Amino acid sequence: MIIIFVHAGYIMDDCSIDLGPTDGSVLVLQKQHRSRAIWEGYGNPKVENVTMICRRNDNNLRQLGRPSPRIVELIYQAGFGGILEMPFITLDRAFITALVERWRPETHTFHLRSGESTVTLQDVEIITGLAVDGRPVTGDTRFDQDKKKELCERLLGLNPPGEVMSGFKVSLKWLRDNFNGKVEEEDDEVTVLRKARGCILQLIGGIVLPDQSSSHVHLCFLSLLDDLQLAGTYSWGSACLGTLYHYLDFGSTVGSKDMGGMFILLQVWGWERFPFLAPARNGKRVIRRDSPLSGWWDDEFHSPNLSTHIVGHYCTSQNGCCVSLEGDKPFPPPSKSLGEFHAMDLRNGPKDLSKPIRLWNNRTNNIVNITDPDILVYPADDPYLDWYERITMQLFESLSMPYLSAEAVQAMAQKGIECLKFQEKLFRKIAPEHKIRDPQVHEEFDEDYDHMDPHLQAEQGVHQ
Repeated sequence: MIIIFVHAGYIMDDCSIDLGPTDGSVLVLQKQHRSRAIWEGYGNPKVENVTMICRRNDNNLRQLGRPSPRIVELIYQAGFGGILEMPFITLDRAFITALVERWRPETHTFHLRSGESTVTLQDVEIITGLAVDGRPVTGDTRFDQDKKKELCERLLGLNPPGEVMSGFKVSLKWLRDNFNGKVEEEDDEVTVLRKARGCILQLIGGIVLPDQSSSHVHLCFLSLLDDLQLAGTYSWGSACLGTLYHYLDFGSTVGSKDMGGMFILLQVWGWERFPFLAPARNGKRVIRRDSPLSGWWDDEFHSPNLSTHIVGHYCTSQNGCCVSLEGDKPFPPPSKSLGEFHAMDLRNGPKDLSKPIRLWNNRTNNIVNITDPDILVYPADDPYLDWYERITMQLFESLSMPYLSAEAVQAMAQKGIECLKFQEKLFRKIAPEHKIRDPQVHEEFDEDYDHMDPHLQAEQGVHQ
């Protein structure tokens, strides 16, 4: 899918460009998708210039400082050591917004110009350090006051007062005020465990599974922290990814403005997958050995040639993003993303989770086999590309040319579509070069480049 935005452009009337999809069997939610509203709202800054609000609460938690060693040990035991070592990275909301506009809830993938891509369980484990292989994170959300009082007094040593509760969600500020991660010399083992649980609840509600409020965390997670060693056997990574998918679905809907979920995971994923959109790191900070991949982005950034925090820049740039082959089938089977589990949430009473749990327990039977990981792009005649072009949607900008007629702008946009298709087919026929160049040849090239006229060096920018 292509989405290009201009923030002050000419509105095309009676546009006859075929936006797609020509096969509507996959993108069945297009009418309520953000991309449709953006296409129909050209010139309306309330539509084009809106950036999504991504809720998070980790900065307040970081200000408490690193917990005491005994608490750190228990956090690692419960499976949240990677989260503890993650740095605080400022969210680029424009980058997130551009990705959300390409997210399709029908398939749980990003529709890029060259194909589909998505955040996987492997990405979650590498970027955050959360375990993805383990027991499903499920629990009973039905509480009454007696159960809430007994649970909190036993596992936290304190019963939160009514003013810090929202239903059966406890305020993260109250947790922060009462559980700062510091252990006193006279604290016994029970007290240390309670302090560790208070810290872990803040990690869950503020970083891993934040909701749209970003200010409260449900007590159902506290019940999973009774035995911290057992808590470490849960697949917190899959819960994190499922929550992110949920809020991407929500954010891609017309009218949505703010989202919960761990969007720093999505941002680091985007920087790693699309490095030409990532800021340059100055190398001013020392990376912790035990930090996950996100720790490599704990640095000062230098981006003189990157228009960060501008939605239109990211939307335009992502049209050139390429995705790699991820399976041995010509095109995907029918998506199950809109199946019976899609709308399942915590509202309206308990749910029967036996089927999704059974599906999770059989997860090893659904692992995608990579046929040839060295192939970086699809070949020109790949059947997937023909299928993808039929089922995806192509959106183009309203060009900023007020002195041209609507017909002229429309013709230019149509030519742009045709040129992009031709260029893609041409590039796919050229086999990518995977071999490292001969060092001697490389050295000779460098010598020639050093003696080259500066103007010619500028033209040979690919060398740099």
